Amino acid sequence: MDYVLGIVIVICILALGAIVSTGNERQRKALENIRKQIEAWTMEDLRMRRAAAAREIQILDPRAWLEETAQRVFGSPQGIQEPEVWRENGTAAIVARAEEGRSLVFTPIPPQRFIKALNQRKRLGSAQVAILGKKPRRAACTELSVLNSGPFFDLEAQQVWQKLAGEKLPIDRLWMFEVHN
Repeated sequence: MDYVLGIVIVICILALGAIVSTGNERQRKALENIRKQIEAWTMEDLRMRRAAAAREIQILDPRAWLEETAQRVFGSPQGIQEPEVWRENGTAAIVARAEEGRSLVFTPIPPQRFIKALNQRKRLGSAQVAILGKKPRRAACTELSVLNSGPFFDLEAQQVWQKLAGEKLPIDRLWMFEVHN
């Protein structure tokens, strides 16, 4: 009799565990579905806001925008002077002189490719000082995108690049090098 009662209790415990497990799985699926719906709604809301803002965003002073972007990275004003466009062999960048003899170089070209292009230029015998200084691999580099520079960074960067470089920005992010001269 004790064995029968023990077996019945074990079967009841296993059945209860199966019922709880099934309920938990159904609840997990329901929560996952709710999460997907919220994510879809948020994305659509963001698209609508960005579409409305795209018509309203006007960058009138590219220098001020570069100053504001650099300030987000460094946490303080950088004293950026009038930026200049630098081009060489299909490589483009915006060079802005900052306080303390530093330069900030903004480019849409990923760091490794940009440095490689500069090294190629050096091998061709250019006597000019490289835009990233004598040791380009040591220049501090920060990626700027909507993740760390504001939700409308790509739209604003597009306008600034268009005004300064006279061409469309090829991607939705920039890299900023800090060069100590």
